[in-house]
Amino acid sequence: MSMQLRKLCGALALALACAPAFAADAPKVGSPFPALDGFSLEGKVPDTKGKVVIVDFWASWCGPCVKSLPAFKELHEKFADKGLVIIAVSVDEEKAAMDTFLKKTPVPFAVVRDAEEKLQKRIDLSGVPVTYILDRQGVIRVIHDGYAGDDTKKEYLAQVEALLK
Repeated sequence: MSMQLRKLCGALALALACAPAFAADAPKVGSPFPALDGFSLEGKVPDTKGKVVIVDFWASWCGPCVKSLPAFKELHEKFADKGLVIIAVSVDEEKAAMDTFLKKTPVPFAVVRDAEEKLQKRIDLSGVPVTYILDRQGVIRVIHDGYAGDDTKKEYLAQVEALLK
C-alpha cells in the first residue's frame, strides 16, 4: 500500500472513530438540554426556570416546520399561563428570510436565530423540524424528529399536559 493511501485510510479511520463520539455527546432523552444563554442566539431567550419548555428547531423554507406552527400557537394559548414556554429556534441562514416569514405569519412565543450554528452543532442537528420537550428541571423528556400533522399535535398536547401536572 502506498504512503499516500495509508495516510488517506488513517484519516478516514480517525474520522469514523471520532464521529460516534461527537454524536454520543448530543443531548438525549433523560439528559439536560444545554443552557440557551451560552450560544449567542439572536433574539431574547425567555426565562425558563421552573417551566415546561418546548424548543423547536425550524426554518422558514421548511414545509413541515410551517405546518407545525399552528400547533405551537395552540399550545401557547392553552398553557402559557400554566407554565409552558415555547422557544422557536430558527436555522435560517439569512435573518431577512426569518423576519419576512414572521411578518406574514406572526407567532405569540419567543423566536431566536442560531446564526452562528453553535447550538445546532452542540445538539448535532441534522435537519428540521426537531422539537425537544423539557420538564421543569430542564431535562429532555421527548424528542420529536419531524412533524406528522394531527398525530404529532396530539402527542405534543398529551406530553405537555403530563409534564405540567
